Amino acid sequence: MIANLTAAVVLAVSTASAGLPAAALNTPFPDQGEPISTRAYTDDLVEADYDNGRLPAEALVEIESNPGCLIEEEAAEAWLELEQHAMRDGVEFTAAWCYRDMKTQRRTYRRNCPWVVITPPVEEPVEEPVEPPTEPEAGAEDPTDPEDTDPEDTDPGATDPEAPGEEASEPTAEPPAPVDEPKVVVERVRVCRVPTATPGNSNHGWGRAVDLTADGALLTCESDAFVWLAANASRYGWVHPDWAACGADKEEAWHWEWGGTRNDGPTLSRPGQFTT
Repeated sequence: MIANLTAAVVLAVSTASAGLPAAALNTPFPDQGEPISTRAYTDDLVEADYDNGRLPAEALVEIESNPGCLIEEEAAEAWLELEQHAMRDGVEFTAAWCYRDMKTQRRTYRRNCPWVVITPPVEEPVEEPVEPPTEPEAGAEDPTDPEDTDPEDTDPGATDPEAPGEEASEPTAEPPAPVDEPKVVVERVRVCRVPTATPGNSNHGWGRAVDLTADGALLTCESDAFVWLAANASRYGWVHPDWAACGADKEEAWHWEWGGTRNDGPTLSRPGQFTT
């Protein structure tokens, strides 16, 4: 089935270049029905005991338009039909990034999300204002001036630590309490320069997500290819997930996922697999 679809894509390009009448190139494409999910449909893969990033080789299909790009077999079938439709409409785009095994996911995550050391700012201690010394009032005694000290007001035993009959007293002033130095907490976190799922959580690991380019650049929301996909991709089960929508915080016009297909004709032999 996949081989036949691949041949059909090649045939579509050949007939277009052969200059056949436009009517021969405008045969309506079959509509596979509404997508099952608004993002990558993976229930059938989980039920089959597949693991994200560890799909068996026999579950993957290489896309002829980009050798090395692998897509899960059912999603690939729909992708090839989508590509054929786009070619006939004169729209060009390439699935530049497809299935990522676990090793590739880890490498991508490390590259896009390097470690960053975060040191919180240290609050500077607030110094209490120091009042300037005041001058004694006119006529008032200055206790620091010997001439203003009345000898009768002094107690030799109290002022002289060596006075007879009096032991020298120990100083009563307590030493100043040690000042606690502010603790600096250093934290290491990964900061992603571009949105990147952690390994094992990417829909690329299920083989049902692609990142698209046109003319060598990632698709944008203004790209002709994106506009065409927004109007036609869902007919083949391919969807642009809400989190990547134009205007969203993580806008990714280039990211598309296979959400499965359903219609009234085929019957479901297992989740995600249809037969006629």
